[in-house]
Amino acid sequence: MLVVMRPEASQDEIDAVSKVAVAAGYDTQVFETEPGKIVVSVGVASPDAIDALEGLAGVAHVAVARDQGAPETSNLRIAGIRPLVPPAILVEQLPLPAEGAQLVQRTRREVSRILRGLDDRLVVVVGPCSIHDTDAARSYAEKLAPLAKELEADLRIVMRVYFEKPRTTVGWKGLVNDPNLNGSFAVNEGLAMARQFLLDVIALGIPAGCEFLDPITPQFIADAVSWGAIGARTTESQVHRNLTSGLSMPVGFKNGTDGDVQIAVVGDGVGNDRSHEEIMGRIAWSSGGRICYQRFDEPLSMLGFAAASDVFGASLYEPCGQIDQVGNLFGATATNRDTGGYHDKIRELRMKIDGSPQDVGNGFLFRDYDPDGLWFGLEKSTRFHRIPREIREAQIKRIMREVRERYDLRNMIAEYIGLYERLNDGKPLI
Repeated sequence: MLVVMRPEASQDEIDAVSKVAVAAGYDTQVFETEPGKIVVSVGVASPDAIDALEGLAGVAHVAVARDQGAPETSNLRIAGIRPLVPPAILVEQLPLPAEGAQLVQRTRREVSRILRGLDDRLVVVVGPCSIHDTDAARSYAEKLAPLAKELEADLRIVMRVYFEKPRTTVGWKGLVNDPNLNGSFAVNEGLAMARQFLLDVIALGIPAGCEFLDPITPQFIADAVSWGAIGARTTESQVHRNLTSGLSMPVGFKNGTDGDVQIAVVGDGVGNDRSHEEIMGRIAWSSGGRICYQRFDEPLSMLGFAAASDVFGASLYEPCGQIDQVGNLFGATATNRDTGGYHDKIRELRMKIDGSPQDVGNGFLFRDYDPDGLWFGLEKSTRFHRIPREIREAQIKRIMREVRERYDLRNMIAEYIGLYERLNDGKPLI
């Protein structure tokens, strides 16, 4: 509310107006203007207040802002909203044939067995960085199909079919978000193109692997995906870890973007036995925030080794350090208790540059299952992984070479799975 004074209004008249406004409950302030003065009164103008102010000497008129209702507070940064096609409708329009579903199911099982060491082939995810030209990508798939068939005795080839592009700042966000590459963001068109392309690849007999970025996207395409990925920019995202828990295929987590030390805690209870979860929970609670423990139920998620700097085998049923050996095979050190069978599998890492007669060891040991003990072991590991890269990598290569010379991965994992199955009342894990 503005009270505009006449140019000839005296200071007493201005003071009288301010006094009446304050008495009516308004905050007031006087501004010098041309040709006179304005008294600004902050508050919702009432008819009684307007009448009282307009009747005072020296007042030219009272200006009241037009009531425009409540201000808009939603979607202020949204350019437009378009309905998204329901996933069930798209799947109905572009169904996965029975033969394709069988390929997806078979490939998921094969990838799982390879990752567990029960199949001595390698999983090879190969293809373009992302799909932007479906015709060119389809030509690539046609050339890949006979090669995948030729090499299937040694390699399980999965075509990399990435439809979403995570961006640190700006840039094209992928076929699903912007299929026309022009900023039109025709998402419904992009989803249809992505699903159709997956069906085309599967029809050639090639399984597909996708990175899942938007947590909504899997509803439209996940049934046709044999292998999933969580990228570096989302690997530490709780949303994407929860998403992974609900996906039906093996999922790989990439290393994070910060390059810091990563500790993989591997292991879970068997059957209805969740004793070690209570132990780990107590450790996390007692550590004063230094250790975080979260249970993971997705047995086919490759959380453990490719992205980890160090592995800690937390399972009560760990058969003599096999988790630690697998970690070594993938270039991670191992941290665990200095007890039992671990004496045979983990030796304290010591280096000549620190005064040791020679470079030896593959991990770090601590005494007891208590917060200080575990934290002591992890601190040793963290210090090692933050030394200069050229020194650290020389030790990692030595550890990987030594473990490959001493252990057979296939037999090791087979023994590991077998033990869990016996403890799980003979029920197969795969």
